[in-house]
Amino acid sequence: MIAARAGACGFMAGRAIWGDAVGRYDEARRAEGARTAATRLRELHETLVAEGRGWHRPVAPADTVELVPAGWFAD
Repeated sequence: MIAARAGACGFMAGRAIWGDAVGRYDEARRAEGARTAATRLRELHETLVAEGRGWHRPVAPADTVELVPAGWFAD
């Protein structure tokens, strides 16, 4: 959510999202991994729709201070 509020307009979908849906796992674990991946992708999409700004709505540097407050990394 922090990245979206700061102007992110997308995300990269790597192993953190879909890793359990592929590979050496048995069929049941891969199926559960695919369901988890679908949930994660849906949540990321919903976050971008609600909070993302996109490249066509840039954030002014002066506004960044308010969007990314001190201690942002702790939450």
